[in-house]
Amino acid sequence: MKMTRKRGVLSGIASLALLFALAACGGGNGNAGGADPQQNKGGSASPEPSPEPITLKVSDQLFSEEEFNKFVKGPVENKFPHITLERIVPNNTTHKENVEQYATWAATQEVPDILLRYGQGTSELNELDIPANLTEQVKRTNMDLSVYDKSLLETAYNFSRPGMREASDDYLATLPLYANFRVLLYNKDIFDMFGVAYPKEGMTYDDIVDLSKQLTRMEGGVQYKGYNVTWNMFNDQLSLPLVDPKTNKSLVGQLPGYKQIFEFGKAFYSIPGTKNESDKTVFFKEKRQAMSSFWVSDIVKNFAIPENQSINWDMTVNPVFEPGGANAGLDYHAAYVSKTSKHQNEAFDVIRYLSTSTEMQTLFARNGYVPTLNDPSIREQWGVDVPYLKGKNLSVVAKTKTAPMFEVTRFDAAVNKYVFEAFGKMNNEGMDVNTALRTAAEQMNKDIQAMLAQ
Repeated sequence: MKMTRKRGVLSGIASLALLFALAACGGGNGNAGGADPQQNKGGSASPEPSPEPITLKVSDQLFSEEEFNKFVKGPVENKFPHITLERIVPNNTTHKENVEQYATWAATQEVPDILLRYGQGTSELNELDIPANLTEQVKRTNMDLSVYDKSLLETAYNFSRPGMREASDDYLATLPLYANFRVLLYNKDIFDMFGVAYPKEGMTYDDIVDLSKQLTRMEGGVQYKGYNVTWNMFNDQLSLPLVDPKTNKSLVGQLPGYKQIFEFGKAFYSIPGTKNESDKTVFFKEKRQAMSSFWVSDIVKNFAIPENQSINWDMTVNPVFEPGGANAGLDYHAAYVSKTSKHQNEAFDVIRYLSTSTEMQTLFARNGYVPTLNDPSIREQWGVDVPYLKGKNLSVVAKTKTAPMFEVTRFDAAVNKYVFEAFGKMNNEGMDVNTALRTAAEQMNKDIQAMLAQ
């Protein structure tokens, strides 16, 4: 039976759920191997033959070797004793060299069986025809996609479509390994120094501007600042796509949210002493920035650095533009199965186990990775096994309301530089908001047309 779904992702999710439910009611097998145990003539179950030992090669861009062994290799080989994982680290010196590495693998039919990579890079793999369509594997295993956080599943479909060789409404290129979104970090010592109350839940970005005015000042020869703003902190929070996937034209300036983002940026950078600087440098290294909207996965990595642990910090949920809105856009780090793998079933069983099993997602959560499952009891365990998070407001992960990532097109990575440039000219050179948006859109459309003509 061919599965179809409307362009709307939620309709697709409902269709998938119905399909798998019908398959299950019709006697479909629910175990990961895809085959029911055979019964002998006497009615007693005959023992299943031991699976043949196999080695799966895993391209890993997400973990250190120690982390890979702890969160991937060890658990998988314990769960599937016949499977050995061989870790391969692709060339990641530059983004260009990394993509060239995958292109070489694709050309020589040597793509590793499993790829662990960032979800927003799916279009690059699709253009190389690397990922297998996991929809067939979902059918084979009667996998219940409703176990995922709803926004995360919608994001998975939005990441999957760009760069596809052939149009397909039900194409699923990845399973999410762990999620990611922003929360608001703050340096308590800076707030205490200036007698300002700490940030709290429910704040809006107007509140951030007000706080920044109180915290951006020169003290003892040091220029302290309240916050830092770049436009791409917000378009995912508002689920604002850059390019219309149907018309291949820029949506910057067409969607009201972009004007809202630029107007906020202009108000923020009108505060004397404020300029765009790296949060990692100013918040962590120099310790003179009071607040930072920081990715959850990077919190754990940055506070693992001993010198950063001297910061007297805590966190709360990220601000919103309007009361009741999403606190953050949702991103995730992804697992793929190679289309050329000789062991696609086993590779899928591995990534499904990592992505959806309670034990693995609990392990991820307790060690500071945002879990994928729609299970509050797991999300509430976020960070509890990380020593340097002890005493911090760990409940922010469970309390964060996320928005699904917009549909990324194959043009985004090439043309988003024009939005950065326009945002900078508006804040540094006095360009007005409407001109900045129009300039970015015109430059984006010019490059998109050139790419389409190639």
